[in-house]
Amino acid sequence: MRRLKPRVRLGAGRKRAALVLVLAWLLPTAAARGEVSESLGLLDSRPTKSELPIGEAQWARELTDVFGIDHVLKDDAVPADHFGLLCADEAELEVSRGGAVLPRDEAFRVSVEAPERKEPLDPLRVVLNAPATALYRLTIEGAGVQRWTIDSEPVGHLDLSDLGIAQAAAIVPLEAGPHEISGYLLPGARADRIELVAWRPLCIAPADGWHAHRTLQYGAMARTLVRAFDLEQRLPERKDEELRIEGEAFEDVSGGGQAVARVLKSRASGEQWASAVQSPASFSWFFELEAPRVVTLMARTHGVQPQLWSIDGRYQITVQPEGLPLDFSWTRVATLTLSSGRHAVRGLFAVGAGVDEIRVISHRSTDPDYVDVIAQIGFSTSVSNAPVGRSEALDLMRSAAFIELASALRSHLHGNPADRSLVLVDDEPDSFMTRPLSPFLPADL
Repeated sequence: MRRLKPRVRLGAGRKRAALVLVLAWLLPTAAARGEVSESLGLLDSRPTKSELPIGEAQWARELTDVFGIDHVLKDDAVPADHFGLLCADEAELEVSRGGAVLPRDEAFRVSVEAPERKEPLDPLRVVLNAPATALYRLTIEGAGVQRWTIDSEPVGHLDLSDLGIAQAAAIVPLEAGPHEISGYLLPGARADRIELVAWRPLCIAPADGWHAHRTLQYGAMARTLVRAFDLEQRLPERKDEELRIEGEAFEDVSGGGQAVARVLKSRASGEQWASAVQSPASFSWFFELEAPRVVTLMARTHGVQPQLWSIDGRYQITVQPEGLPLDFSWTRVATLTLSSGRHAVRGLFAVGAGVDEIRVISHRSTDPDYVDVIAQIGFSTSVSNAPVGRSEALDLMRSAAFIELASALRSHLHGNPADRSLVLVDDEPDSFMTRPLSPFLPADL
């Protein structure tokens, strides 16, 4: 409030009288607008609404709302329901708290063999039971072109021609319980297996998970935003921990895969590279982490067909490489938080495609590191352990950058290509990343 400087100097008694007159004039006007407690801090020493911090539970509700995934929740939804939609790991913890014993990696993966159809053009229909409220993605094994729906909502057209397996484009929020899955197959197409898998690559949560009664801090807010908008690859790299795996050094292979010495426009990093020669082939590699890390997996691959990657059997990601038909190209597979110990990477490739090299890039991942990333976007920040005010959180969500990023995330969840109108230019691009860096989730992940 601007401080008034009257030209006539009043005595102490006149000052008090003037203040009483001003308050008497302001009170009815403010009371009529319902703004007395917020407009006149003199009347109440308690923090005004704009000064109060926002809790993690409310922040989670705001995020599920703006990301368009809370429509599956009932009116009496509890904070844990919102937490589960933002991160499947949170849903898994909530189910475990209820006394259920869940086998690792299988708790949120339900599948069934496709039933026989009475007529060739009849749609396939099955009912799968989602074990918890979370985001899910449909995976189909079979052949040919197909269209699928979940609870009558389209999740995309799938072409199984290259790999014999495909993930639906859309990532859908589902409430715990039964859901009808329907498939419409073109002549000659078939579905052998139908699987509903919790979408774990997107885990929007603070470092130690969500806590319903905890005040949101800037570090936790930054972490949720960076994860939601797929910006973790912008975290500072631990260059001394980078791992490189030669494609031909695979430890397991299935199908028609083998190491080849085929020469392309660019030379392979070694004398050979792994390729699917006679049929789609799956290769497996392993690496060790000495400590829990946020890691980015980069792959130098050949081929333009979709690739299906799996990390520890827990994360399944479809990658559409942007390569050239006669050369290798670098593609980011995923950025994930992994525990210490041994990890398995598996890649499924179409005939003629393959991989020359894999890089495992470790990142620093403290809360201040995440705060620095959102500061680079232009969001207002503070020290990582400072509480976030309600008005500050809402102002951030009204910013143009947040609106653009949230719109791209919603588009990605719906299975549509990401809008790349907002681009973050990398001031110090890596040698294997030559195009502008978009903050959006890639349309193929």
